[in-house]
Amino acid sequence: MNSFSQLRRRGAAALLAAVLAVPMVAVTTASAAGTTMSVAAATSAVKNATDADQRAAASVKRAEKSKKSAAAKVTAKRKAAKKAAAKRATAAKNYTIAKKKYVAAKKNASRRGVGGASISRAKLTKTSKALKSATAESRRAEKARSKALSEYTRAKTRVADALAAKTKTAKALTKAKNDLAAAMRRPKPTSTPTAAPKPTSTPTAAPKPTSTPTAAPEPTPTPTAAPKPTSTPTAAPKPTSTPAPTAAPKPTTPPSTPTAVVPTRTAYTGPMTIWTAGTVIENKVITGELKIRANNVTIRNSLFVGTTTAPTRNYFMLWNTEGNTGLKVVDSEMRPTIASSWMNGVIGAGFTLERVKITNVIDQVTIKGDDVTIKDSVFEGNLYYKNDPNHGGQESHADNVQIQSGKRISITGSTMRSANNATVQVTQALGAVADLNISRNFLDHGGCTINITEGSKGYGPLAGVKITDNEFGTNQRIASCAVIRPKTTVITATGNTFTDGRAFAIKNG
Repeated sequence: MNSFSQLRRRGAAALLAAVLAVPMVAVTTASAAGTTMSVAAATSAVKNATDADQRAAASVKRAEKSKKSAAAKVTAKRKAAKKAAAKRATAAKNYTIAKKKYVAAKKNASRRGVGGASISRAKLTKTSKALKSATAESRRAEKARSKALSEYTRAKTRVADALAAKTKTAKALTKAKNDLAAAMRRPKPTSTPTAAPKPTSTPTAAPKPTSTPTAAPEPTPTPTAAPKPTSTPTAAPKPTSTPAPTAAPKPTTPPSTPTAVVPTRTAYTGPMTIWTAGTVIENKVITGELKIRANNVTIRNSLFVGTTTAPTRNYFMLWNTEGNTGLKVVDSEMRPTIASSWMNGVIGAGFTLERVKITNVIDQVTIKGDDVTIKDSVFEGNLYYKNDPNHGGQESHADNVQIQSGKRISITGSTMRSANNATVQVTQALGAVADLNISRNFLDHGGCTINITEGSKGYGPLAGVKITDNEFGTNQRIASCAVIRPKTTVITATGNTFTDGRAFAIKNG
């Protein structure tokens, strides 16, 4: 069992090394492209470009709002003008009728009397005034409509200008992100090998003494041996063509494998909120929080680096919290460049993580719903703060996986360790947890490595919990506490072992 577990851990590590070593192999290309900016300078450039892009986006938003308001005003004024025109047309029609009646009454004055003509004239005068009033109103309405239309035209121009400015800032941000990605991939040790050829100047000076001992044939073997060191330095430049970082994957995977299979990662410049179903993001370095609002999104061979500024709230590099399903993250890594007590990995439900490595965070995964699969992955390197502001100034409560609610949750074939609270923490804080399968993993650390609670919300015992064929390390703060659970939660537990062979048992909490 122990040999099988060790082989499984090496296999998972080898798979991850093949995936995560790729950017290191691609470093030579990035540095050869001429990017010489330091990571600090590139990070600052990304921040400035982000700020400028956000200001441009705000300008676009204001311009669009102004345009929308102007369009609504045009519609309202057009309706008012149309109504005034209709009123004027009615007044003109009434005036025409009144005028005809007055003319007719005048012709028949001898038979009908002066009174009939006087009444018709009074009506004619009234309709004439109404027509004049309606005409003036129609002109005012038309003038207001023309003014609103002019305002709308100006608003459209402002929107166009704002969009043009936004395009420029977006391009600048893309360039800054590319520079940052290149700077992050550039191998630091390359400066050391480039200094290596300097000793070649010393051996080249060595042949000069050959001119001094011309009279003595005996020393000639010594100069002839001198060129041998020159052959040694000539071999020295070979490491310069292969930078040290590319050699780093050798303990786990031959460097030829990742270079032949996986392409170079470039900066992600797409939207940070995904609304299109079936979107595929591949071979990217993703800066910021990526939020999923569509089904069946796939992220492949990508690196999440988090924010460029220290967060001041709970920060997750990947969100899937709006009920969308089918999210897959494959052959990828989450490794934020900024360490923070607010920094976390993935939150939500309806996702699969396969061959994913997550480090340098408080919690790697927070599950809030159904249908989550984690397999062949590595979660380690959790952050820890003795005075964590996210926990009222007390110590950090880091978990590799925290389950707040959900059904059909599977964690298999993975390595999870170094979280100070628990490797898997079940809280039922948001709902019942059921059908939880934890199988064929290497798990270590925590107070107790797997900590199952039923919570205080009345959801009751967990159903369908299986913990099988796992290997546990021995670094729990509570000795030998691999699994702790309430007595009322029934667990199927078979084939679990400790690395040192001690007896496995579930503790009641």
